[in-house]
Amino acid sequence: MEPVSLWAAVEFTACNGSTEALLTAAARAGLHPYGVTALPGGFGGRCAAWQYPRLAALARKHRVRLRIRRKLGLYFRLRPLLRRAGLWAGLAVFVPLLLFAQQFVWYADTSSLTTGQAARACAVLREAGLQPGAAVTEAKLTAGEYALLHSGEFSWASLNFAKGRLVVEAAAARPKPDIAAGTLHGIRAKCGGTVLRTNLTSGTMLVQPGQQVEAGQGLIGTARAERDGTLIFAPAAGTVVAQFEWSDTRTVPLEETVQQYTGACTRAYRVTAFGHTFSLPAAPAPEHAAVILRHFQPEVPLLGLALPCSVEETCRYVQQPETLHRTEAQAAALARLAGGDMVELRKIAERPEGEASGEDFDNFASLMRFSYNDRHLELLGWAENMASLGREAQKRFFRYAVSLLRESYMLSAGMGNISYLWGREREFCEKFAPFVGNGNIEQLAEENRTALLHISQNGNAKIVFTHYALSVSKLIGRRQ
Repeated sequence: MEPVSLWAAVEFTACNGSTEALLTAAARAGLHPYGVTALPGGFGGRCAAWQYPRLAALARKHRVRLRIRRKLGLYFRLRPLLRRAGLWAGLAVFVPLLLFAQQFVWYADTSSLTTGQAARACAVLREAGLQPGAAVTEAKLTAGEYALLHSGEFSWASLNFAKGRLVVEAAAARPKPDIAAGTLHGIRAKCGGTVLRTNLTSGTMLVQPGQQVEAGQGLIGTARAERDGTLIFAPAAGTVVAQFEWSDTRTVPLEETVQQYTGACTRAYRVTAFGHTFSLPAAPAPEHAAVILRHFQPEVPLLGLALPCSVEETCRYVQQPETLHRTEAQAAALARLAGGDMVELRKIAERPEGEASGEDFDNFASLMRFSYNDRHLELLGWAENMASLGREAQKRFFRYAVSLLRESYMLSAGMGNISYLWGREREFCEKFAPFVGNGNIEQLAEENRTALLHISQNGNAKIVFTHYALSVSKLIGRRQ
C-alpha cells in the first residue's frame, strides 16, 4: 500500500475518450497515478486526493470520463467528525479542565517505599492535606516533607509533584539507641540487681559479672586513664545485663461492666475532590461505638483507573454495656495471664470465657496437628495460606507461637502453676505439652526466631513458612 493511501487517496475509473493520452499528459504534468489496471474501454487507478482535481482537468481536455469509486485514508474518516460542533465544544471544555485538574493530586506514587513505609507515609501526608483530590501548592509540599521528617519514621524525605502525580521518596529512620541520651555523663543502673554479662563499646566499664549493683550506681563511665595517667574522655556506650526481682500487685474485680459489640454498624463517608471536602448523608451516629477510619481511592469499574479523589470511611460499631461475673479462681488466672500488663489484662478480660487469641491460635493449632500426623501436603497448604497474610500479621504469629511453646514447655516440666494460659489455649497446650521437652524446645524456639528475622528482613514469605513448617514437623516428638 502506498503511504499516501493512509492519509488521503482517491480510487477512480477512466473510460471513453483518449485514455492513453490522459496517462501521458498526467506523467508530463507530474501526476503519478498508481495501481493502474486495464478495464473495458479504459483503466482504473488511484492517486493522491490533492492531485485528483488536476487529473480531472486533464481528463476533460482529452474527453475522458473520470469517476470516483471510493475515497481512502484517515482524512476522509475524520472529516465527518470534524464537522460536528459538539466535538469542538467538548474539546474546548476538556483541554482547560485537563490543565486545571493537573493542579490536584490524582495519585501518590510510593513505589520506591516498602508496603509498610508507604502506608505510614500516606497517613502522614493525609494529615498534611496531601491526599488524592487535594490541591497542591509549594507550601503544602514543604509542609508534607516537614511532617514526614518529624514523624520519626523517616530520616530523609522528598516530594515532587507534576501533572497530578505526587512522587514520594523517603529513607527509613534508623532507631536511636536507648543509651544515646546522657552518654556524656555515664550510664547508671535504673534498679538494683546482679550483673550477668557486660559488653563495652565506648568509655570505661565500672562493673563486672557477678557484682551486686544498686539503683543509681554507675555502670559505664566516660573517663579512661592512659599509662601516663592522662584522662581521655569518651561517650559511654555498651550494655550491662543484670538479673533482678520485683513484685507487683494487680486487682481484678469479680464483677465488672464492659462494653460488648452488638454487631450493628453505621458508616459515614467524606469525599475530598479538587481541593474541597464534603460529607455524604449518613445515619445518626450511635452513642456508644468503636470508631474505625479507613481511607481509599475509588477506581473506574472495568478500567481500573484511579479517580482524583479520596474517600474517608468512618465505621462505628455499636457497643452496649454488659456485666461480667467471675469467680476468685478466674480472677487470679486473669491476673497471672496478663503478666502485670494492664492493657493486656483489659483485652483478655473482655474476651468471652474460653476464647483463645483468634486466628493466631487456630494457625498454631493447625500447624502442630499437621506436624504430629506428618501431613506434609496440608503443611504446604498451611504455609501458602500464612504467606498470603500481611507482614505484621506474620510477625505477630511467630511471637505468639514462641509464647505458646514456652507455656507448653512449662506444663511439660510440671510448672503449670505459673502458666500464662487461658481457656482453649490452656486446653490445647495441656494436650500438646508431651511433645515439647528438653530435646526440642531450643530448636523450636530457634526456628521461630530465625523465621521472624527473615520475615522482618522482607524475605520470601512462602519460602520462609514452608521451611518453618517442615522443620517444626521434624522436631515434634523429639522431646527427650
